[in-house]
Amino acid sequence: MSNLVVITDLKLCEDNIYKRVFKFLNYGANVVLRAKELSENEYFKFANEVFKSCASFKEQIFIHKFVNIALSLECKNIWLPLKELEIYKGDLVKFDKIVASTHSVDEVKSALNLGASSICLSHIYKTDCKFNLAPKGLNLINDVRKFYNGEIYALGGINSSNFKNCLNTGANKICIMSEAMKCKDESEFVKSFC
Repeated sequence: MSNLVVITDLKLCEDNIYKRVFKFLNYGANVVLRAKELSENEYFKFANEVFKSCASFKEQIFIHKFVNIALSLECKNIWLPLKELEIYKGDLVKFDKIVASTHSVDEVKSALNLGASSICLSHIYKTDCKFNLAPKGLNLINDVRKFYNGEIYALGGINSSNFKNCLNTGANKICIMSEAMKCKDESEFVKSFC
């Protein structure tokens, strides 16, 4: 299993998203089905199609944000912004893995108190999708690692040249969105993060 987590972005994907997700899963990456532009009904259709075509990789897939959809698809992995974590805290016992998106030490502590089992820290490096916000840097990983020994996912501006710095600082997994959605060969892409 790879330490790579691919986050989907339907606008950035240059080919068939379902084939792309299947290939990433097949090569050992985890995939977060993120599609902020879709309504809940549209997202259900998208996620349901992924689960139909990638049924044998179910354990590697995360539903993003929509707890009810995750439950209806019997997905055991959920990835939640802090706000949703608070709203759905009563349903969290139904999941094996609950990743919370956080951006500071205080947010990490809140997420853990609300029941998160893993933490995503962002954004670590400068990134185009958050060009107007200063990156948190490796210090955020280091600061969280001082009090939390669970699973940490690092996100934001990470590439094949700098990902090892994140792992060496204490992250367990690294998340990629833009580059993964645009890559020409999923197998080589996954290998470049080994």
